[in-house]
Amino acid sequence: MTTTQLEAKLERQLNFQYIVSQIGREFIRTGDVSKGLDNALENIGRCSNASRAYVFQFDIDNGTMDNTYEWCNDGVESEINNLKNLPIDMFPWWVNSISDGSVLNIHDVSLLGPEASAEKEILEMQGIKSVLVLPLIIDDELKGFAGFDNVETTGIWTEDDEHILSIAAEMFSNVFQRIEKETALADTNRELELALEKVRKTQIKLIQQEQMAAIGQLSAGVAHEINNPLGYVMSNHDILVNYINEIMEMIESNKNCTMKDKKKAEFEFIKTDINEIVEDIEDGLKRVEKIVKSLRTFSRIDKESDMDYYDIREGIYSTLTILNSRLKLLDKVEVDIPSSIPKIWMDAGKINQVILNAIVNAIDAISEMGKDHEGILKISIKISDEFMKMEIEDNGIGMTEDVRKNIFTPFFTTKEVGKGTGLGMSIAYDIVTKLHKGTINIESEQGSGSSFIMTLPIRKSEDEG
Repeated sequence: MTTTQLEAKLERQLNFQYIVSQIGREFIRTGDVSKGLDNALENIGRCSNASRAYVFQFDIDNGTMDNTYEWCNDGVESEINNLKNLPIDMFPWWVNSISDGSVLNIHDVSLLGPEASAEKEILEMQGIKSVLVLPLIIDDELKGFAGFDNVETTGIWTEDDEHILSIAAEMFSNVFQRIEKETALADTNRELELALEKVRKTQIKLIQQEQMAAIGQLSAGVAHEINNPLGYVMSNHDILVNYINEIMEMIESNKNCTMKDKKKAEFEFIKTDINEIVEDIEDGLKRVEKIVKSLRTFSRIDKESDMDYYDIREGIYSTLTILNSRLKLLDKVEVDIPSSIPKIWMDAGKINQVILNAIVNAIDAISEMGKDHEGILKISIKISDEFMKMEIEDNGIGMTEDVRKNIFTPFFTTKEVGKGTGLGMSIAYDIVTKLHKGTINIESEQGSGSSFIMTLPIRKSEDEG
């Protein structure tokens, strides 16, 4: 080899090394993998005097391959659109030769033997005279190849070229491996997003179930409370109708005669009893009116907006009225609320739900102590310049430290199956802390009762908080 040839060979190797190093830096810098691959194929193709440079990627599951990237030199026809969804086994000798990571350098297509007859036929149909094939190995598996061909001459790639370009092929493999992992990660993220959406929908359904359970409990109490006054109103109504009929008969039968002593006494009794019946009816109707008013206050069904200034006393007394039938199980209910407290910016319906859950839990805890236990429920409110503190205290069964720590955990419950979802206190926690920027806490000792403490900020205007 002459000095000139040696210098040319050395210059070619240096050029290839420079291009490969540039390719590595570009893949590190750029986020556009496709652009990086296109540039790499063009640079290597021009430096090596190739006619085409391309990448084929295998779809192992379907046994097919696609020409996914291609660079063509001036005047050379593109083939990328014609080389899609091809069977991998259409190149049996080719694929077998590079499957172990070896470089396939076909110096002269016309000299291929019978073992490569399929490859020879296809290459000659495209006018290809020489080919350099570099395997793309990912996780020890052949996932495709990079190819450089020439339609004008033979034997243009040396062993030194093979070595240097193998490094480029490894870079391509790393790039495709990165794409695979990013795709898998994206798929995983999508699956997680779908799973999260399902969890959200499930959570919404469970919250709705918890609300329905509260409404069911509420309805049972309301039905019981309304049924009592309604019962004696209806009963007295029937008696009143009978009295009126009797009076009318007396008047009709005694138009022209003096009423006998017995009839007179009966008439006087009816007159007196009618007054008492009317008073009972009026009392019953007032109780029904109070219950209905409490229910409206509790549910805030007449509010157009969820958030508004609200006197929390209304919520407490309305809840107590609605739960009156259950409160009868207790021996004493003490309410200590200042005569004047500021209205607080809140979602009244949701805060009433928190109060309901807290009182119901207190009643349940007291009930677990047995019939002989003197059940006492205390509700108090304290006001400072910035906060309102409400405490609901019971002398019930109390909690262990482990139960107390988990009381706000979703689905955690100490109640029997079918008697609680474990969401009541979790929902209450979210309502107080997230929606109202307040705090909620439980103080308890097993066998000595519990205190439910809710603190809400007092806002001076709608724009605060």
